[in-house]
Amino acid sequence: MDPPDDPHRSLRRLGGVSLGLGLAGPLTCGLTSVAGLILGVWAWVNIRRDGGSHRDARWAIASVIVPLVPGLATLLLLFGYANAKVRQASCLGNITQLGLGVAMYRADYDGRCPLADRWCDSLAPYERHPLLFPCPAEPHSRLGYALNARLNGVDLDHTEPNTDRVVLFDATATWNTAGGPELFAPRHSGYGWLIFDDMRRRFARSDELDTVVWSPPR
Repeated sequence: MDPPDDPHRSLRRLGGVSLGLGLAGPLTCGLTSVAGLILGVWAWVNIRRDGGSHRDARWAIASVIVPLVPGLATLLLLFGYANAKVRQASCLGNITQLGLGVAMYRADYDGRCPLADRWCDSLAPYERHPLLFPCPAEPHSRLGYALNARLNGVDLDHTEPNTDRVVLFDATATWNTAGGPELFAPRHSGYGWLIFDDMRRRFARSDELDTVVWSPPR
């Protein structure tokens, strides 16, 4: 038990509060860890300044380290979540630009979609930046999307429109890859982007692919 005149008793209590706040960090998204770290550092600085015992110093160091670990872990999780959201948004921008490229190609070729076996080559004149073709989640891949192969050279402008018809989608792909739902790549936390005939976008799961249209117009 601390002596009544122990000058560091209040600082050790403060260190105990710091430890408690640090341990609660994972439950509060790191907010209490930050408060605990501040209190722990303050207690440690004051104990060192006043020449506290080794036990006091160890207690103060623990009150700094314990809040620091969950605080750093929480920050890493938050940064990871933010990076994932940035990649998701960048992917949407890329596939939207490619969808616009398909629309411009159709405008130049009497409403017909690009040929499936060379659709990337066909869009190259409309997409000046090569970084639009890979998905930001897989930056080392040359292509991160696929054309709906059933729309190979199909005229979509002179048939009845279907706003649920998929034109482009997130896919495991190489250059000029075209195919169907079997290529779909839900690389954004279990979701992937679809671009429809009318340029609508949808963030979908694999089990939602049977709710959209893959077949060409009759």
